[in-house]
Amino acid sequence: MAIAYVRSAESEESPMVKLINCVWISTIALVLSFAGSASAQENWYGPLERDWSIRLMGGAFKPDIDSQFDAATSQQRLPYDSFFGTEKPLMLNLGVERFLSNLGGGVSIGMTLGYWNVAGTLQSADSELSTNDETELVLYPMSLEASYYLDAVAHSFPLVPFVRVGADYCIWEVLDGSGETANFVYQTADGAEEYEAFGATQGWHYAFGVQLLLDTLDSANADAFERDAGVKNTYLGLEYRKTQIDDFGNAQSLRVGGESINFGLYIDL
Repeated sequence: MAIAYVRSAESEESPMVKLINCVWISTIALVLSFAGSASAQENWYGPLERDWSIRLMGGAFKPDIDSQFDAATSQQRLPYDSFFGTEKPLMLNLGVERFLSNLGGGVSIGMTLGYWNVAGTLQSADSELSTNDETELVLYPMSLEASYYLDAVAHSFPLVPFVRVGADYCIWEVLDGSGETANFVYQTADGAEEYEAFGATQGWHYAFGVQLLLDTLDSANADAFERDAGVKNTYLGLEYRKTQIDDFGNAQSLRVGGESINFGLYIDL
């Protein structure tokens, strides 16, 4: 049975996007409260010295797969939207960084590992009726990156802007209804060829954002946490990330990059 389309319910905004928006609004209110009390405090904390940093981030994400196709000339619906709709599932990223310098700003190199998946319901190409078959697209993004944190700002206000750039390698897989790697048959001039829906695409990314230093909420407990557990600083972070993962412009590669706004926790060690 040839598979061509999917039916999926579409929503205007996913619950995760709404949650991230609510958390960020609360964070802004917290920053404003710091600003109101800043004049009453002289030295909130010492220099942002750290050797390692760990972060756990999450954000809504949709890959740029359909950007390979021209909706105006295509006789069928675009592949990704047809199978999975327009919702943006949550992508999780775990990152670790090693700081090379803390003079005038934190300079680090690091890596991130991520996980993202989306499920859809298949539909027969020769019927209007939905089948009970399901499919799933899974991404395992990995990246190496260099980052710069403008720590000097944090000595007068508990916000640390940052930028980063890096190289990406994303393993992708399409699963069938039984959870196995799907196979696709393509008709070519030499006949039918079968391919396994598994592969990897390379690319690059850039990101920028801001961290809110949480140590200022309770400096005494922050000092005790560093003394007892070795945790030097903790932050809430907001990051905009743009990834272009298309084998550096190869028209035959699966495009699994995209834009995302990520929110999460940073811990300096």
